[in-house]
Amino acid sequence: MRRTILFAFVLSLGAGAFAPGPQQQPPQSFSPWVDAQGNIGLPEDFRTTWSHLGDWVVPEEGGLSFHEVYSENDSVEHFIRHQQFPDGATLVKEVRSSRSARMTTGHASWAADNQIWFVMVKDARGRFKDNPIWGDGWGWALFSADNPQVSVTRDYRQECLPCHLPAKGNDWVYVEGYPTLKAVSRSAPMKPAPGSADLPENSIRINMLAYSPQTLTVKVGATVTWINEDPFPHTATADDGSFDTGNIAQNQRASVTFNKPGTFTYTCTPHPFMKGVIKVEE
Repeated sequence: MRRTILFAFVLSLGAGAFAPGPQQQPPQSFSPWVDAQGNIGLPEDFRTTWSHLGDWVVPEEGGLSFHEVYSENDSVEHFIRHQQFPDGATLVKEVRSSRSARMTTGHASWAADNQIWFVMVKDARGRFKDNPIWGDGWGWALFSADNPQVSVTRDYRQECLPCHLPAKGNDWVYVEGYPTLKAVSRSAPMKPAPGSADLPENSIRINMLAYSPQTLTVKVGATVTWINEDPFPHTATADDGSFDTGNIAQNQRASVTFNKPGTFTYTCTPHPFMKGVIKVEE
């Protein structure tokens, strides 16, 4: 998930636009970012008022992405004392693209534009048993930079939990990447993504919620093949309706032949923040 270990908080949320804040919460709410139905909103001002836990850096097509993780100050203090997150603790991971240039210290890269946010909210009491974005002690939510008011995923068991299995022993969180917590990881070693030696010509790998390469240029008559390496299904669905692979399960493939020139943009239907481009030339 290219973004492998780093989706420490791959998240999901139910339908509907929602931007909760403290003024919207019912009495006795355990979190200012959760409403009575269990809808989760993107927290405000976490960059300036919360503790920075740590960073991940992920190689991507054409550069890097930066994953910066934050939590409330009192949640961090509780974790340091008790080695577990308290009820209502919130974790936010902000994913940004990168820019780079040669500086006086050498070639340098830094975080640039927002891409997505991942949010987890600790629920130690199992408050939302019938809500598919809550379970295993957490609420899970994913927001794209295009519309941070709306979480885009629906079922945490299918779209979130598989990426967290190596961290199950740490309450589903990759704490080894967060020196602020001063915790020792008990999670299992990470498994590398499948190799690419046997990939067909004009292939696109789907790995950790991203297409690789994101942009592919082919000739008229070429067949493009998508290979899904994630533990949950994806699609490649043209924005203009010209093609749709349908659901591609883990380790499965789907192909489309392009018989006319043009530029074809596409997305994943379950994960619309995933975007790709096929350029077909004469």
